[in-house]
Amino acid sequence: MNNALLYGAKEPLWKYAISKLDRQSMMAIEFGVYKGVSVNYMAQRTPDYIWHGFDSFVGLKEDWKGMIEAGRLSMQGNHPTVESNVRLIDGWFQDTLPGFLEEIDAVPDLIHIDSDTYESAHYILEEMASVIRPGALIILDEHHGYPNWRNGEFLALNQASEKFGIEFEYLAFAQEQALIRITKNDAYTGISDSE
Repeated sequence: MNNALLYGAKEPLWKYAISKLDRQSMMAIEFGVYKGVSVNYMAQRTPDYIWHGFDSFVGLKEDWKGMIEAGRLSMQGNHPTVESNVRLIDGWFQDTLPGFLEEIDAVPDLIHIDSDTYESAHYILEEMASVIRPGALIILDEHHGYPNWRNGEFLALNQASEKFGIEFEYLAFAQEQALIRITKNDAYTGISDSE
């Protein structure tokens, strides 16, 4: 953590993350699209990437403990306007992620977890453990710096790390965000070719 950079805003951290992509799969995923600000920012700067944006567009599924109640941050089911290299996946993560993982033919270079709650981050990291490869980047949008943060995405990351033998290095911080690079993942199996 001693070498991690510190930014005063999200956008420079996103830009730095893009500069650190190793460009193996040319695919990235965002969980928690909301108005599309972050996915559009990164998709504009990586036009050769396909971005998959997961969101229910009806707000938080559960209370964001210490912050706001379930249902807030809703787009009333409406999708934001996104860049042409962004594919929106509408629905709860638990309903959409398993099928998505069965269909993909590459593992993501970058995962942006902007789902706000512990429950969502925990589910994402558990479900994706087998496709989070060494070298991949993860941005945690609510990693630290708000009431009850130690029981949010920070906790979900540390639980996944312990359960799956995931090791990582911190590359950068900004406001509540953290950028990490995976250095080891005992659960990584990649994508199996069933043909």
